[in-house]
Amino acid sequence: MIIPGNRRITPGKVEILEQELLQELQSGKFIHDDRFYSVREVSEKYQVTMTTAYRALSGLIRQRYLTGRNGLGVYVNLPETRPLQLVAVPLRLRGNPQVLDFYEALSAVAEKRGIRLLMGNGEHCDTEIAFLQKAIAVSVDGVIRFPCGVGGVETRVRKELSRHQLPCVAVNDWWRSGCFPTVKTDETDGLNRIMDALYAVGHRKIALVQETFNAARPEIQRAFWRWHWEHDLPVESDNICYCLSGGLPMALSLHKMRQSGVTALLFSYGINIHDIWDRENRELLPQFTLAALDDIPLAETELFAAYRHDDVKMAEKAFDLLENFGCNPVELVEIPGKLIINTNQNRLTT
Repeated sequence: MIIPGNRRITPGKVEILEQELLQELQSGKFIHDDRFYSVREVSEKYQVTMTTAYRALSGLIRQRYLTGRNGLGVYVNLPETRPLQLVAVPLRLRGNPQVLDFYEALSAVAEKRGIRLLMGNGEHCDTEIAFLQKAIAVSVDGVIRFPCGVGGVETRVRKELSRHQLPCVAVNDWWRSGCFPTVKTDETDGLNRIMDALYAVGHRKIALVQETFNAARPEIQRAFWRWHWEHDLPVESDNICYCLSGGLPMALSLHKMRQSGVTALLFSYGINIHDIWDRENRELLPQFTLAALDDIPLAETELFAAYRHDDVKMAEKAFDLLENFGCNPVELVEIPGKLIINTNQNRLTT
C-alpha cells in the first residue's frame, strides 16, 4: 500500500555535501569571519564536480552559515557565543498550570549554569511589552517565552522583540514557529505512542480532539492520519473534533461520537479536559477512554495515558539556543517526552 505523505526521499549529492561541509564548519576548525573553502577547493577536497561544490556552498550561504563576498571568496558566519548572565522570562500562568513545571525546570537549569532570571508579567500583550521594556533597560542577554496567542496580539510582541533586536527563544510555539528559534515537545512522537497504546488494548476508533484554530498545529493531524494509514484503518469525518478552550466538546458532539463507535478520545491539549470536567459533559466523558498530549495529572481526570514533557531537557535546550542565538539559521528543536500509562485505566471502554 502506498501511504500518502510517507515517501522517503533519498538525499542527493548536493544535500550530502552540504551536511559534510556543515559538520566541518561546526567542528571547531573555523571561527567567525574565517575564509572558507572556494568552489575549486571543495571540488578537489570532496572529489565532486564544480557544479555540485557550487550548489552546496550556495545552499550554506542561503542558510546563513556562510557569507559570500564579491571577489573575495566565502567567509564563515558563526558568531562567537557569549555566556548568558541575565535572561528575561515573561510568565504566563493563567489557564496554563502545566507550565509551572517548565518554569521550575528553567530556574533549576539557570541556577546550575550561573544564569540569573528576570521574571515578570507576561499574561497579556501590554503587560509583556511593559516587562520587556524593563528587561531591555537592565540589558538582559535575551528572552525565553511562551507565545501569547495568535494574530495581532502575538505580532505586537514579536515586533517589539525585533525592533530592539532582542534575542529570543520561543517555547512550544505551535502557531508560527520559524520567526524565532523554538523548542517544543515532540507531539508527533507523543501521538504515535499514545495511539499505539490505545490500539494495544483494543481501540479501533479513536477521535482526535484538536484544541486549535484553523490550520494551526497541523503536524498533529498529519500524524493522526498517517497512523491510521499505517494501520489500515479509515479516517472518518467524526474522527477529528475541532474545538476551542472553554467551549469543548459539547455534549451533543460526545453523543454523536459515541453513537458512531468512537471508544477513545485523544486530546491534543490536555488542559481542555479540566475545562469541561465539571460541566454537563462529566457524565459523558467516562464513557470514553481518555488520553492527552499534555502533562496533566492522570488521576484527576482518570486518563488512560498522557505524554509528559521533558521540562529539564527543554529548558536546557532553550538556554543553548539563546546562547548560540544568531550562529545558525532559525531552529525548531523537538524534544521527545515520556509516555505515562495509568494501569488502573488499562482497559477497553465498552
